Order: sequence, then structure tokens, then C-alpha cells
Amino acid sequence: MKKLLLHLILLMGATGWGLTGSSQTVYVYQFNPNTNIGGLYELVDQSMMNLLATFDVSFPVLADIAVAPSGDLYGLSQSGNILLIDIDAQTMSDAGMFESLWPHTACTCDALNNLYSLDYNYDLIRHNITTQQDEVLFNTGELTGGDLSFYNGYLIYPLATGIIKAVDLSTYDVAVLYDIPAEILTLEDIWGLCNVFESCGDEEIIVANTSNEFFRINAFNNTFVALDLTYGNNIGGVVYGMTSTDDVLASECHGTVFLDEFLKVAEFAPFYPNPAQDHIEILRPEPMESLEFFTPHGQSAGVIHNPGTENDISFLIPGTYVVLVRYADGTVREHRLVKR
Repeated sequence: MKKLLLHLILLMGATGWGLTGSSQTVYVYQFNPNTNIGGLYELVDQSMMNLLATFDVSFPVLADIAVAPSGDLYGLSQSGNILLIDIDAQTMSDAGMFESLWPHTACTCDALNNLYSLDYNYDLIRHNITTQQDEVLFNTGELTGGDLSFYNGYLIYPLATGIIKAVDLSTYDVAVLYDIPAEILTLEDIWGLCNVFESCGDEEIIVANTSNEFFRINAFNNTFVALDLTYGNNIGGVVYGMTSTDDVLASECHGTVFLDEFLKVAEFAPFYPNPAQDHIEILRPEPMESLEFFTPHGQSAGVIHNPGTENDISFLIPGTYVVLVRYADGTVREHRLVKR
């Protein structure tokens, strides 16, 4: 299997993101499987999707895109190839490959010209663009169908269970960064994700679900805002990848925010493991009245009253559930659980 890299001549800072002091540009790759057309967009002023280039069936389908420190835009094909793309000529050319034979789903780039990918073997791989050398960092034990990006120095990626994970690349510690609210995820996966950079410690995240709904998330404050977007020319299809010209800056923010701080403030799922098989353990100390499980069609699949530390869920058939958590103080939260 090969891997693809795309090259793009960027107008760095040509459009402002709308945050004070921010001059980044956000790029979105969208693919329409009905027409086999891929489109590269610029997300302008939180309101407009401006089509920059289209790629027909003669070009590979990209799984993700990533901007390098040079301003080049790198992309990953679904087969794992690396391409170079010229946005003006609307062409792609081969520029190397990952050594892993497993398919790759996501990529991002740091300030040292390293391209990161998570493959179907759950391996996090670092590929140096200059030397074309690969390094398998560690096995995450999980797969993202979506995207990779950087946030306050941490590598982040979304899971189908509705959470965003963060990886400390100095220790390979992994923590839950954010539990995506039901209003964002609905029944869709998150396939697009990138950084909105103001300064180290002052960053947000843009996500897009497979309904092409865009949201800006503040993971530390546990808030989100929906973006009302207009397409200048919509090719249709689904967002496959996103990137920002400032992702590389976020990769350099070390020691500004620590992973354990997110565990204190973010509304992450209060149970573990996820996905789960026959039982789940409660992680939060606050007393709960019940856990109620709903199917994707909104039907109740069962209730656990007065849940304890370990709870049997063998009554659930395999699938994805919305879990309504009722706390003793009257608070109600929604989370997602995958039952295997």
C-alpha cells in the first residue's frame, strides 16, 4: 500500500478566522461518492465554504489533509499513499509513502515536518517528510474514523463513541479531552477536526460530523457553538478531512495545559470501558440515580437504578446507545456507549 501527500501553495494568513490576533486559514476536503469528485475548500470567516479545487476520478480519494510548516498541504489517501497537490493546476503527484501496509484514516503535521497517522492496526505512526522515514510510536488500541490535529501540544483524535482523545507525545499517556455533546454527534461520526489557534493555552477545536454540520468547541470550558455555513459551490458528499495553517503552532504548545486538568473540568463519559462488553465501571464520585440506555431510534433498551461501581450491561445487544445519566442532584447528562 502506498501513501499520498498533497502539496498546496497557501496564502498564509490570507483570511482571518475571526478571533483576535488569529490569521489562520482552515481547509476542508469533501468527497462525493456518487460523482467520485473531491473538493478542497477554504473555510472563510466562520460562515463561507469557498471552493478552491476539484479532483475527478483520475485522482485518489483523500482520507485527510494537513498543513506543513512550509505552507505545503499534505494529504493522506484512503490506501495510505502520499501525494503532492498543486491547487492552481488542480493536480496531484506522488510524493512518498508510509511503510505500514494497513490503511490510514487520518493525518496531521507538527512544526518539525513530521506527519502523524493512525492506521487500521491502531498504530500511531510518525513519518518525517524530509527523510521519508517512519517510526511507529505506540499502539493506541483504538481507531479513529475521523481526523488528527494538535491542541495545546497534544495530539488529538475523535472516536465513534463520541469522545475526543488527547495523546501526550512525550509520555504516550492518553486521556479523554472532550465528550462530544449529543447535539453535535447526533447519530453521526466526527470525520473532520482541526485547531483554532489564538495562543498557547487559548485554543479551540473545529469539528465536522458526517452530516457536514460544523461546530467550534472550547474543550476546557465545555462549551460549543454551531457554525452557520454557506457554500459558494457545493460538490455534495461528506467532509473527509480538515486542517489549519496553525495546527503546527499548536504542536509547539508544551506544558501550557495538562491532561489531568481536562479530567477535572470536561464533561467526559462517567463510565469505563467504552466500547464495553458485559459490564461498565463508574468513574465519577457523584451519586447517580440511574443509567438509562436508548437505541439510535430513541427506544429505551433498559435502566440501571442506583448504579454501583461495577454494573452489568449484558442485557444490551451489540450496538451504539445514548446513555441518559441522572445524578442525585437532579443533573441529567447524555453520553454514548458502544456495546460489543
